[in-house]
Amino acid sequence: MATRKSSKTPKAAADRKEVLEADVRRAPNRSALRAEAAGKAKALVRKEAVTGGRPPFLRVAKPDSIDFRDRPFHPNISVTPSAALYPPRALPVKNQESTNACTGFGLALVVEHLLRESKREKGALVSPYMLYSMARRYDEFPGSVADDGSSLRGALKGWFKHGACSDKLFPKLVMPQASGSLKEDWWLDAVKRPLGAYYRVDAKSITDMHAALNEVGILYASAGCHTGWDEGGRQAPIKRRPASISKVWVIPAVDQPPLV
Repeated sequence: MATRKSSKTPKAAADRKEVLEADVRRAPNRSALRAEAAGKAKALVRKEAVTGGRPPFLRVAKPDSIDFRDRPFHPNISVTPSAALYPPRALPVKNQESTNACTGFGLALVVEHLLRESKREKGALVSPYMLYSMARRYDEFPGSVADDGSSLRGALKGWFKHGACSDKLFPKLVMPQASGSLKEDWWLDAVKRPLGAYYRVDAKSITDMHAALNEVGILYASAGCHTGWDEGGRQAPIKRRPASISKVWVIPAVDQPPLV
């Protein structure tokens, strides 16, 4: 989900630096990790100064490793897609601001779409921060305490094991304290929205993606994008392919798919 951070850049940069410095304090006896987190905090401040306060896109999604336990998606070829596939209803625009929670924000839109389509919750709004927090618990990247993003697999596994709570109960990146009220307990609220199953769509098959959109209406994906994205239309032509960094996307529509 390629969203820019909030226009309140000085506060956003300060909050981000505070989170990174907190990572330093939470990593005693790990000098390499402390130095890494401290260096990122300083680099962020320098980059904000160079860009005149305009924050760049964050690219922190981790690529998923192959897992043969994944269920492959098999299209239902008896259902012919429409000439154009558009979302049946509008989804809210979310802003991750200066956080690395893109996997949580993308997955939150997927959950909301599925809840609304199934008519379980008419105006469903789930917490992207809760989904991201659970994703970091189940990522396959051991040894890191710094907030460096997460993977799609970690986010899906977190949703499968813990559900997804309302955005009002987990509104920020910091995990809320336990509540004395059952109605305000985000942990109990989350289990009301579990993940049943997910299927891996072949990234090289455009027709499979069209069929999946036709059947379900939304795709959860990560892809590589380079630093030229920060320049937008001002980016000069490049002579060679730059290194790419992963970013999360939610694909809710397609125009003029081929017949399947």
